Amino acid sequence: MAKQTADVDSLVGRTLGRRRYEILARVARGGMAIVYRAHDRQLDRVVAVKVPRPEFARDPGFSEQFRREARAAARLSHPNVVAVYDSGEDRGLPWIVMEYVSGQTLRDLLERRGRLDLETTAELLGAVADALDHAHHAGIAHLDMKPENVLLTSESVKVADFGLVRAAHAGTAADTPMAGTVQYLAPEVLRGGVVDGRADVYALGVLAYECLTGQAPFTGPSQDDVIRQHLSGRVPPPSLSVQGAPQSVDAAIWQATDPDPARRFARASSFAAAMGAPRRRRVDEALRAATVVPPARDLGADTISVAAAPLPPAVSAPLPPAAPGPLRHRPTTGRMPRARPQRERADPWRRRIMVTLATLGVLAVVVGGALAFVTSRTVEMPDVVGQPVGVAKVRLQARGLRVGVGTPVPSPNVPKGRVASQSVFPAKAVHRLSKVELRPSAGIVLPDLRAQGTATARATLDRLALPYDVRTRTSQTVPAGQVIGSDPPAGTLLDQQRVQLVVSSGRPRVRVPDLRGRTYAQARSTLVAAGLRVRRVRVFSDEAPPGRVVGTDPPAGATPVQGTVVEVRTSKGADLVEVPDVRGESSEDAVKRLEEEGFQVDFAFPGIGDRVVDQSVPPGTKAPRGSRITLSLSIF
Repeated sequence: MAKQTADVDSLVGRTLGRRRYEILARVARGGMAIVYRAHDRQLDRVVAVKVPRPEFARDPGFSEQFRREARAAARLSHPNVVAVYDSGEDRGLPWIVMEYVSGQTLRDLLERRGRLDLETTAELLGAVADALDHAHHAGIAHLDMKPENVLLTSESVKVADFGLVRAAHAGTAADTPMAGTVQYLAPEVLRGGVVDGRADVYALGVLAYECLTGQAPFTGPSQDDVIRQHLSGRVPPPSLSVQGAPQSVDAAIWQATDPDPARRFARASSFAAAMGAPRRRRVDEALRAATVVPPARDLGADTISVAAAPLPPAVSAPLPPAAPGPLRHRPTTGRMPRARPQRERADPWRRRIMVTLATLGVLAVVVGGALAFVTSRTVEMPDVVGQPVGVAKVRLQARGLRVGVGTPVPSPNVPKGRVASQSVFPAKAVHRLSKVELRPSAGIVLPDLRAQGTATARATLDRLALPYDVRTRTSQTVPAGQVIGSDPPAGTLLDQQRVQLVVSSGRPRVRVPDLRGRTYAQARSTLVAAGLRVRRVRVFSDEAPPGRVVGTDPPAGATPVQGTVVEVRTSKGADLVEVPDVRGESSEDAVKRLEEEGFQVDFAFPGIGDRVVDQSVPPGTKAPRGSRITLSLSIF
């Protein structure tokens, strides 16, 4: 298969599908496939052609799964799904022809704007959720829902790459990369279990969090770090990062990203509706909810009316009874004869029923009046957020209000068992007997304290009344005094757990060894292994042979932090200088010449004269710079 597979990187300028599709340019290169812009010669339109990357195209198992998933994706027909037009194979290379969408991705929009407001996020989620619901209804899960696969045009929102990740997940190679992008994968996908459309709901919840906050909830230096956070933590509420985010949004994202698929929204559109997107019903749902009303006689036999609810039954009045006896003809005088009603015997049960109904009517009027009187009075709504649920109920009921308790929700600052929110704002005037719904706190969601100063992080935990301990740890990247992380990690729902705050003590320190006499290669290997950087400097030295280490800066025994640059000084040998001939010169001129060459000068038995008659080092020989030369002067 590898020898027969077409070269993916050389497709530009070639044709596929019996010369129908001309490849014009490469558009994008993803983790699993490459997308090209092409021209459909038969229908004269621009299309997109997708082929697997070379390392996957050479895998027969992947290629076969790629073809099956292409056929499955082609079954989808929805305005918010990138349409699949055609598929085939060219010299062992499978390809898919799709709708070409000219616009930008949601990733491009986020990189340009940072984050989106709630209204824009809800509108985008509504369109994406419609596409996912359509795919789930057809038995297809996306499993790679991320901003790169949401395409935006001036008129629509479209979801791309249905099915291709499932093809990659079915690869047989042992080193096949994990399907999808780990920042958006549900825990059951990461564990390798059986998945369904609820995995896409989880990814959609992560995508919603990123739209609102501008960053993915779980990040790290490696995929393993992100996977651990997905498996052991929870996606934190957006209100921890975005001030003013409503608690209804927190609750919606919290439910959509529940680690247990059974507790998530059953449908993507249900999550989108909870986020504020307009509810869109499928046509088959609308038809099931409708009632077909038989045609009215006056409108003709061909008239059919469809209503959203059945019409109320018609009320028919009984006809008056016919007068007994034979009908006697009278001459008409312009008046109708008055019939005399027949007296009936009084029914005691009927009288009792009438009396009972009259009594109930009077009671209804009295009770209604009393209720109107009571409810006409207003009371001021107290603030019960942060109070124990039992205490809050007693306070509200004492003011004549009805109280309901909803399901617990995570809170950024209210401990478990206390009121996290109330349906009516404090200080608002409400009628007595009005109903107030309280939402208890399921616990405090630990905020992200990374990169904060120790004092700021401690103040945050103190404000939340969370017990904590502080321990230090060296770090190569986090400056001293800043928070490295916490245990449990950010986003964990706390229930009286004690938080371990991990603070950086800076980079670790390393002792510089004594490297004198070693070769530069040996010294460099020793310092790099200790986490230090190295810079070589060559110096003259008569203490060590050329190439050997003379010393270091910082010197041996110093303890710089890891990453410090250590200057390693290696010998170039002795610095030899040719000795000039100063014989016959005056003592002053001789000293000046020798000192300019770097020598030190002494005099032996100075005479009366001022002329140099001899020198201790013969002229023309080489001596180390800085060495001493003794001069002898004349006696006259």
